[in-house]
Amino acid sequence: MIIILGAFILVFAMFMKEREEKTFYIDEFEVFAEKDSEMEDKKELKKPIIGIDFGSSYSGFSFGIDKETIETKYENIEPTILVIEKETRKGYKYGNEADNFMSNGRNNDYIYFDRIKTRLDPKLANNEQSEIYIEASFPKKYKMQLKLIIKEYLRLFSDNIIKYINLKGKSYTKDDIQWVITVPAIWNDYGKQLMIECSRKAGMHDISIALEPEAASLTMFNDNIVEKYFKEKGKKFMLIDAGGYTIDITINEIIDNHGNLKQLSPPSGGAYGSMNINKDLINLVEEMFGKEKIDNLREKRFDLWKITLDSIEKKKKEIKNDGSDADNFKIDTRFEENVCSSIYKCEKETSYGYVKFNNNYIEVPREVMKDIILKNVNPIIKHIKDLFKKFKNISIDVLILTGGFSNCKLLVDEINKNFKNCTHRILSKPETSVMNGAVLYGIHPNKIVSRKAPYTIGISTYSYYIPGTECKEIISINSNIYCLYFDIFKRKGDDIKNNEYIIKSYIPLHSSQTSSLITLYYSTSNNPIYIDEKNVRKIVEFSLEMNETDRKLEERQATCKMVFSSCITVSAKNILSGEEVKMTANYYNRND
Repeated sequence: MIIILGAFILVFAMFMKEREEKTFYIDEFEVFAEKDSEMEDKKELKKPIIGIDFGSSYSGFSFGIDKETIETKYENIEPTILVIEKETRKGYKYGNEADNFMSNGRNNDYIYFDRIKTRLDPKLANNEQSEIYIEASFPKKYKMQLKLIIKEYLRLFSDNIIKYINLKGKSYTKDDIQWVITVPAIWNDYGKQLMIECSRKAGMHDISIALEPEAASLTMFNDNIVEKYFKEKGKKFMLIDAGGYTIDITINEIIDNHGNLKQLSPPSGGAYGSMNINKDLINLVEEMFGKEKIDNLREKRFDLWKITLDSIEKKKKEIKNDGSDADNFKIDTRFEENVCSSIYKCEKETSYGYVKFNNNYIEVPREVMKDIILKNVNPIIKHIKDLFKKFKNISIDVLILTGGFSNCKLLVDEINKNFKNCTHRILSKPETSVMNGAVLYGIHPNKIVSRKAPYTIGISTYSYYIPGTECKEIISINSNIYCLYFDIFKRKGDDIKNNEYIIKSYIPLHSSQTSSLITLYYSTSNNPIYIDEKNVRKIVEFSLEMNETDRKLEERQATCKMVFSSCITVSAKNILSGEEVKMTANYYNRND
């Protein structure tokens, strides 16, 4: 039976080979949910689980051999940097070894990349941009494909992880491991898919993705800093994962005594991480001595320039709001003869304020340093305030801070000052919460039992055209005029349970169609009408053969099924032939 919805008979937008238009009428609508998340927890681990926090400034890993034992190799949290051999274009060293290698000046035959993760623009939206080439940190004239750099970093990193866990008397290979790698919540599909692709090329074939704030949320139940009172059923918390590149925030509710969580808002955030402070302090140094001279120093004596970079990373965490720190913050340098010639003392008014250079140190007054840090902390505070306004009906019991940037005293002070009505806690080991949470995510993949749909999701459909409407995609078949509409499966803000799925059934619009192109769309609007609206974007498309042209239209049913988990699996099935085609697409927290 064809179901008529209001004045419309919805029809599925598809296209025949040789570009002949073809569509489907809607026939059925069904919604299902899979088993309860507690039933889905793994009784025992089939494989050891390794969680990787691929960070902007630092990366690290944790691993679980069984459900009771999770170990963090804290000393192996290392800078996310890579040295590549110029001749072979293969990874040579990573992390601390790469850092030490370049600091010693042995760099003539090697290319150095740092801040690798920040080179991936979170707004890049599609695979056409997958051939991104990025400039090396040293020497600047070299560029390499971003995918190759990430792959080589992960190859060396995962090699080292396997060596480490095998020191405990094991003999694992990469194929023996279930790998979970974390990504920022604000990344779109392209960033997530790139990480999966690079991980597999690095030898990590059993790979899954976890969002950083979701992974960190799972660790609070094992952290004594967060009181038992805040871990009880019904408590609501906002988790702020403050990293080097991004700030990711989630609001969750504890729904039972097993620590299962319900998402009350889609993860949100922005590129507000602590590395923006580094950029400002580097700009200050360039203003002090001249960008041309600093660029020359980078090229000729990168080892000396690294001393300044390392000092900047350290000093940005020391300043406090209450003035109990130093009057001046000294940024260490070792380049006076390269930059200042014979000048060992100089003073200059920069756009940030008055700064001195004195015997290898750039002296930054605390008020200048404070202004630089507050400039970058303020967007975080504003974002949190906006969330409190947007979700004012949610009574948040505790605000939990984690991530490397949570070591910045001024950030913590500003949160305490601006949100006095809410209890605040910093997880006891903020640098490792994401990687530990990645292991927990691997063990308990359904611990977050429902999420909020961040976007409206659906497929393109034809319906009877209403004269006077704004529809641009119009076709005429058998004297009927149809318009191309957005057929909604899930609306922005809807709850989505783990492995929930929706099935809709369709029949052809006309008898001659032999194949179909199924096109999946998303929209930032709650109620998109047309697929050509400015806030509508295509996610994926695939085709289904429909060759039974000798059968009646009502007999030629096809179903479209969407399964919602950490991503969306979309399948279309020809009921008569049994043929089924399937595609997987990430959905949560798109940002294109």
